[in-house]
Amino acid sequence: MSQASYDARSERGFTLVELMVVVAIIALLAAIIIPNYVHSRASAAVAQSEANLKQIATALELYRTDNQQYPPANGLVTPALFAPPGGGTSTGVNPYLTATPYNALGHQQYTYT
Repeated sequence: MSQASYDARSERGFTLVELMVVVAIIALLAAIIIPNYVHSRASAAVAQSEANLKQIATALELYRTDNQQYPPANGLVTPALFAPPGGGTSTGVNPYLTATPYNALGHQQYTYT
């Protein structure tokens, strides 16, 4: 008879202490992982913004080399950087920028003044 009562007791499920231990382990893992994840995303955004600024600086210097002056400032990244060198319509020459770089930290366009 004691065997029958033991089998019924073993099929009840988890005890409260066991559940609390599992919840505590999950909370501990979350406390370790979440800050690292947030930090890595912020670091990636900073690196992307730095790369975008270097791309704009390179395009401006290439424009200056070809045209002996910097493009006119219009508040945003100037449309002259998207035209072929010399302002022509040649299809054999790539523009200085193929897309407008954006600020990965604030998701807005850069201002060129």
